[in-house]
Amino acid sequence: MIKLQLFQQRSYIEEYIKKDAHNISSIQYPKIKDSEVILMAIEQVEAKHFKKGSYIMIDDVPCRVVDNSKSAPGKHGHLKCKIEAIGLIDSKKRMIMKPGDAKIPCPVVDKRLGQIVSISGDSAQLMDMETYEMFETQIPDNLKSAVQEGKEVEYWVIESVKAVMSIK
Repeated sequence: MIKLQLFQQRSYIEEYIKKDAHNISSIQYPKIKDSEVILMAIEQVEAKHFKKGSYIMIDDVPCRVVDNSKSAPGKHGHLKCKIEAIGLIDSKKRMIMKPGDAKIPCPVVDKRLGQIVSISGDSAQLMDMETYEMFETQIPDNLKSAVQEGKEVEYWVIESVKAVMSIK
């Protein structure tokens, strides 16, 4: 089951605290533009169900699972899972150890196509090919030599981070 969390400005919380806390009808929520709202889809998955290649959140960083070692300690013991993963954005190796029935957040990865509009240093300005949205993102070290203006790239949206993954 996917749990959608809606992150908005913090100003309405501050207004709520300043006003009468037990009178909810007195809260005035500010109007928020679509560009200021970030939708983050996270799935809760049991540790024993992660397989090589699936995505997992370790220390609030999206990662790809490399190995999931399972061990049962005894006759009445519970299954333990040692999950090893590599960060999708920073390529760092991470490890987590949890009981097999523990729920771990699993990010929903949205794979999209974009076109490079301009390049400035280590960052590039991209345009989404479906929504024509313009945004700026970092260019990975392994793709810096192949990046050129006008080329199409595949980028992933993971939580609120947009990362270029390959050149088409």
